[in-house]
Amino acid sequence: MNYLSNSRSGVIPVKEMLIHIEYLINNKKHLDALTECNRLLNADRNNTEAKLLFNRVSSLMNTKMKILESADESFNKKDFKSAGIFYLNYIKYCDDIECDFINAKLQFIQDRIPQLRKRKILINTIYTVLLITILSSLGFLAYYYIYMQEDREFAEIENGDSTEDVKIIEHQIVKYERFLRKYEDGKNKDKAREKVSALSEIIAEKIYSDDWRTALTYVKKIDNKESPKTYSDLLKIVRNTATKEYKQHVNLAKKYDKEQKFPEAKNEIDKAMSITEEFSASDMETNKQILAENRILLNKKIKLIIKFRDIDREISDKSDELKRITPVSNNSDIVILNGIIIKKSSVNIYIARDLSTKKLVALKSVSENYNQGDDFTLQCIKSGKININDDTGNEMILPFYKVFSDNDEFDKNYEKDALIQRLGYLKAEKEKIDSLLHVNLL
Repeated sequence: MNYLSNSRSGVIPVKEMLIHIEYLINNKKHLDALTECNRLLNADRNNTEAKLLFNRVSSLMNTKMKILESADESFNKKDFKSAGIFYLNYIKYCDDIECDFINAKLQFIQDRIPQLRKRKILINTIYTVLLITILSSLGFLAYYYIYMQEDREFAEIENGDSTEDVKIIEHQIVKYERFLRKYEDGKNKDKAREKVSALSEIIAEKIYSDDWRTALTYVKKIDNKESPKTYSDLLKIVRNTATKEYKQHVNLAKKYDKEQKFPEAKNEIDKAMSITEEFSASDMETNKQILAENRILLNKKIKLIIKFRDIDREISDKSDELKRITPVSNNSDIVILNGIIIKKSSVNIYIARDLSTKKLVALKSVSENYNQGDDFTLQCIKSGKININDDTGNEMILPFYKVFSDNDEFDKNYEKDALIQRLGYLKAEKEKIDSLLHVNLL
């Protein structure tokens, strides 16, 4: 088809139509060119030149629209520099009318860029100032909270110092000691040690008379090198107070010992020993040795008193048993005599000392001969009293005992002899134990 019908001019040759489309393209009237291409192709779908022009116009319009989209997007984001570049590229695809519109935008952009540049400089300046302020603040905070932390903590503790209230002083000492553990090599360690020493001196002076143990604890916190006299004086005062309490325990222990309350006496010795442990060996070495010996003696006495009571109980039982096997008629006069021979007075008669009463008695024994110093335990008949002359010729009236085995009514048997022998042994043991129990404490 070489012609295309037109309602206004009738028939237009296709070649002229194609030339017209070329003209529109060259004048950047792409939309009109695209319309003409569509009209031509509607009349002749197989027109190759029309298709080429259609594709050409379509490609130009797509490129144009993409540039415009990028330009508008940059413009809306106020990225005027990028938008200006895109709009300049876009003008290459615009006709005169569109160019005027785009130039107006470019003029706006040119006016805005210096303002934006100034604004950017201002904003950057503000940001820089803010950044410097923030960094300075962070630096100050780091200095205050990190570098100055030790000083701040020390000052905070120091503000709570008191010289009147004992509890507050104790609490402050604990705080300073905790501070020293935390800042072992800190710059305030010497000040903290001085505080501990000074506060310990104050509290020791206040409480030594009521609680010398706690006072001693604080005396040991005083710096002996910096305050040797203060340390020495306070230690002496505390030691004197402790010595008074020590003597009280020792005296009470001796009192209990005499009353044969040996566990109570040992308890007091232990309390006195605990006092000596609070001081160095040089201060109470002698006292410690004495207390150790007293403790050993009391331990022996505690064991012996049990044995003593067992022996005493057995003596009573054996005596009762011996009386039961003795003739009834003589029970009232028969006794167990435990004694020691003092001297021989006459034939078969001896002067002896009754170990149970510590008194002198006269003993008649026909079957046995005794020498001075012999001890005995015998079943005897109490026979009133007898007159005996002493070494100076003075007459003594002594209780008179006859050995029961010398009596004609005595019926010897093994059981009685065994009982008498056992009683003699028990009484001898009782005498030994009793002598140990009466050993005084040092």
